Amino acid sequence: MIKPDRFDVIRTPQTCWSAALGALRTAGKRGLEVMVYFAGTFAGTEGSVTRLIVPAQRQSAVACQPEVDEINRISADLVRAGQVLLWQLHSHPGIAFLSETDRSWPVSRKTGWISAVAPSFGAGVKSPADIRAYEYLGIDDWRELNENERRKRLVVT
Repeated sequence: MIKPDRFDVIRTPQTCWSAALGALRTAGKRGLEVMVYFAGTFAGTEGSVTRLIVPAQRQSAVACQPEVDEINRISADLVRAGQVLLWQLHSHPGIAFLSETDRSWPVSRKTGWISAVAPSFGAGVKSPADIRAYEYLGIDDWRELNENERRKRLVVT
C-alpha cells in the first residue's frame, strides 16, 4: 500500500470529528494540550477516516508529545488493520499556529502530511474551517492551507 504524496480530500465522519473535539475540550478543561490522529483507508488521493486515535502522551499547558513506543505500537496496529494515519490535530491554549516543535516533530514526514492546530483547546471549534492546517512539503518546509483548501480537503461527513 503506497500512500499518495497528497490527499485531495480526507473525509472524516462526524462521529470521529466530534470525538476529536471532545478529547481536545476535555484536556483543555484540565489546562492541557492533546494530540489526536485520524486513521483510515484511502483510494487514490481520497482518504476515508475510520477511527480516531488518542495516543498515550505527555501533556502540559503548552505541549503534548506521544512517546516513540506509543507511535510504534500505533503504527504496527495500523499495518495489521490495513490502515494508515491520514492527518493529525492538536490543541493550543491560545491562538492556533504551527510552533517550532510542531514543525520539527510531526508523527509523519511524508510529503503531503497534514498537521492541524485548534485554538483555545478546541473551544468554539465546529468545523475544519475553525482550525489552522499545514501541509508538509518536505525538508522541514510547511505550507498553511487557506480556509477554502481546508473546506475542500478536510471534509466532515
